Amino acid sequence: MTIVLPHGVLFRGGEEEKIRKNLIEYNHIDAIIGLPANIFFGTGIPTIIMVLRQERERNDVLMIDASKHFIKVGKNNHLQASDIKRIVDCVTHRRELPKFSRIVPKAEIVANGYNLNIPRYVDSAEPVEQWDIFATIHGGIPKAELAQFADYWAAFNGLQAALFTDNGTPYVQPKTDNLKAAMQKPRRRAELPSAICPKLCRFPRPLETLLIEPMETLNISQTQQQLAELIREKKCRQCPCWIFLYRLSKTR
Repeated sequence: MTIVLPHGVLFRGGEEEKIRKNLIEYNHIDAIIGLPANIFFGTGIPTIIMVLRQERERNDVLMIDASKHFIKVGKNNHLQASDIKRIVDCVTHRRELPKFSRIVPKAEIVANGYNLNIPRYVDSAEPVEQWDIFATIHGGIPKAELAQFADYWAAFNGLQAALFTDNGTPYVQPKTDNLKAAMQKPRRRAELPSAICPKLCRFPRPLETLLIEPMETLNISQTQQQLAELIREKKCRQCPCWIFLYRLSKTR
């Protein structure tokens, strides 16, 4: 059984605390899903979905923080198909995803006084932006900042070496003053179809028309919903190309 409730029931005292304690002690709470604020007409308060089961063998609770995964539609926030699918997959397969979901043991909840406030268990906060004073004064780009784009360097083999000079220090130097132009060289654009097309071999022709043919002019924000629907219907969920397309569909 699922119930939509205001977020406050997770941590308020009084009768609500007694109900929480009862549900936890009798092991009835299977999952708690935190939703974005302002997704229901007529109220802007944050809400949750509580998943309850009569009989459970597990003694933990799946916590999901989906409060930051939405798009703005008019005055309301809106869950996209890809957002809903991420939630459903986590609940169905009880998956733990960084900054999104976590399986919390009953003992930890009891130690926290039966407080079920999701931020206590799932840290979805964005990392604090850091400033490298040495690089600001003396120049150079910290390698730690480039490491954040490891997936891109892996996808475009040799691109990092083509753009930056590694002099053996924690900082690299750009090889050109115009990094954008260097990244858009015809040779690099020509490498992209040959690198990506094999990964899309299992997908239907409409997907090739949607992504590959207009790749140089593609506006992801306009095709995001169509892409999410195609991925949702696809069966090869564990295929690396599915993972690639799923990440692409979440690009803002």
